[in-house]
Amino acid sequence: MKRLILFSMMCLVAIASIAQGISGRVIDEQAQPMPFANVVLVNRADSAFIAGAVTKDDGTFSISTDKQDGLLKVSSVGYIIRYLDARQGNVGDIQMQPDTQMLGEVVVKGHVPQFQVGSEGFVTNVTNTPLSQIGTADDVLKHVPGIIAKDGVYEWHHSQGWSLRSLRQRLAHHLHQWQKNAQQKRTGAIEIH
Repeated sequence: MKRLILFSMMCLVAIASIAQGISGRVIDEQAQPMPFANVVLVNRADSAFIAGAVTKDDGTFSISTDKQDGLLKVSSVGYIIRYLDARQGNVGDIQMQPDTQMLGEVVVKGHVPQFQVGSEGFVTNVTNTPLSQIGTADDVLKHVPGIIAKDGVYEWHHSQGWSLRSLRQRLAHHLHQWQKNAQQKRTGAIEIH
């Protein structure tokens, strides 16, 4: 009799120790497996996360849980989210439907960088930028990164440190032309080599 009770208890423990869970397979509209879909078990009352899995390459998933009541939320980019009643065991195939949406208009805009550093030096584009609306070349130079203006002398700070020569020497012959062009809104770029 003791052996029968002992054997029965061992069977009950073995049955209880078998992992319970939810498994299944996620497929697309053409019945092809969907890898990397999200399958989440959520609480029915408040949608709180209980457990989750990501489908394998063959579309299968397995969630270890002892919860008997909940919802399965299945999602993948480009597909309508599916909600199913969760139940222990294999739920079978879950077929997803594409989420197609028509966009009214798509506008793609590109911009030329206002500031560029190249092998030849530093270039500040002025044409069609807010800098073209500033006014004089002196005003534009005050807004160029790395240029410091003190008492009419311009110095340039670059990656190797402060320039030993003032920019006044390097830009003197251009300054008059820049001012004239800036008044006519024709200044294209400031290049520092």
